[in-house]
Amino acid sequence: MDLIDRNIDTEELDLMVDDQRCIGRGQARLAARMVAFDDRRNREGERCLDPRVGNLESSYVADEIGAALGLSTKRVRDQIAQTRRVQTNMPNVWMAWRVGDVDQFQVWKIDTTALRLVRPESVTLLDEQVVTYVTSHTTAQLQSWLNRFVARMEADEFARRHQQVLKDRYVSVGHDPDGVAWISGMTSSFDATQIDTMLTKLARGLGANDPRTMDQRRADIYADLLTGRMQLVDGELRPGAGPSIAIGVVVPIDTLCGLGDAPGELLDRTTSIPAAFVRELAAEAGTLFYRLLTDPMGNLLDVTELGRFPSKHLNFALTVRDGECAFPTCTAPAERCDIDHIIPSPDGPTEGANLRHLCRRHHRAKTFGAFGVSNDADGYRWHLPGNRAYEVHDARLPVGRQCAYSRSEAIFGEFIAEYEPP
Repeated sequence: MDLIDRNIDTEELDLMVDDQRCIGRGQARLAARMVAFDDRRNREGERCLDPRVGNLESSYVADEIGAALGLSTKRVRDQIAQTRRVQTNMPNVWMAWRVGDVDQFQVWKIDTTALRLVRPESVTLLDEQVVTYVTSHTTAQLQSWLNRFVARMEADEFARRHQQVLKDRYVSVGHDPDGVAWISGMTSSFDATQIDTMLTKLARGLGANDPRTMDQRRADIYADLLTGRMQLVDGELRPGAGPSIAIGVVVPIDTLCGLGDAPGELLDRTTSIPAAFVRELAAEAGTLFYRLLTDPMGNLLDVTELGRFPSKHLNFALTVRDGECAFPTCTAPAERCDIDHIIPSPDGPTEGANLRHLCRRHHRAKTFGAFGVSNDADGYRWHLPGNRAYEVHDARLPVGRQCAYSRSEAIFGEFIAEYEPP
């Protein structure tokens, strides 16, 4: 490589460094604007005199920012709180962020570490030391350095947290795009080692003729034991009674009958289920079917009832249609939400067009006037301060091949007669 090529490479790398610094500076500017906007809303005073509600301008500022930026309320609220902490407690980190020496992810790691520290002087020392380290090391190296810093600076608190940490044990499930999910959790190291060893032992015990890899065997055994499809008897796997919980899956009729392969969906829209797997589930004894009529585009056709409260069947239909809270950035599952009349009862009818699922927070925001809602020929809209409006569209249900519906209906009747319990 000649000298000219080397100069070009150096210039390109310098430009990359400049781009990276620009990202950090931009993130800091955005965070500062969020804080300033939150301060301005707090100064604007109360728009609601109801003492149970408080200052509506400040109560829903995170929702307002989130709707504009396409961010969740929690993420905005966390960002504002984090920025305030860094500005107040770690001026060196804040300055480094403003000039682009660090980025938002690195600041998040530093701030999370500062929250673990109990003594103010420890936070001050962290602020004095961390900028020099972070600008010359990777993020992974930074995390290890932060962990060592906490253990070294406050050894007594570190020991106390070690004794208390199991109070925060958990298990969580997250869905990937292709109909699979990951399960993560925290338990004691001793129990985790036992689980790991047991899964490996049981997987090896299946023998060399099992075509699955060790990882596949371990994953299947883990799922089979937790769902009850298998049970552990005297250290060996035996068939179990199976799961005793209900999971709703929305599926096109022609997929159910084997005339198409459009995937199904969980009720809360978190993931899709492959057609073949849905048919396997449907063929299991005890499966219960609900038939809901949609138009060819997947929109659930309207249902109207008398009275203020929707019936069990209308409630179920609304849960299938909405999937989650109807605020633009909220993902609270519909099953945990309130059913709200857009036009209040008795003036507003109890029908699908006038009902939406709202989580308790956004239900209160609508009820007490923090945000407005309209439902007209142009769609369902939220109206936020500053004359900003956000339209919400119903999620379309999965549909299959339209030409197959007449044949599907006939087969579906036979399917129901064979598999639906009395």
